[in-house]
Amino acid sequence: MKLLLIGFACSHILLITGLYGLFFRRDNLIITMISLEIALLGAATLFALVGLMLGDLSGLIMFLLLITLAGVESALGLALVISY
Repeated sequence: MKLLLIGFACSHILLITGLYGLFFRRDNLIITMISLEIALLGAATLFALVGLMLGDLSGLIMFLLLITLAGVESALGLALVISY
C-alpha cells in the first residue's frame, strides 16, 4: 500500500509538472512538446496504478494507449527538429 502511495505521488508530480510547462512555459514548440510528453507519462502512470490497485485490465490498456500516443508525439517532435 505504501508503494502505491509513492507511485501516486510521483505520477501526480509528473502530471502537474507537465501541465505547468504546457500552460506557462510556451517559449517554443520543443518545450511545449516535452511538457506534453511529461504530462502524458504522468497520466499513463496514474492509469496503470489505478488498474493495478483495482485489479482491472482497463487501466493497463489505457496505459499502453497513452504510451503509444507519447511515442507518436516523440516521433513528431524528432521530425520537427530534423526538418529545421
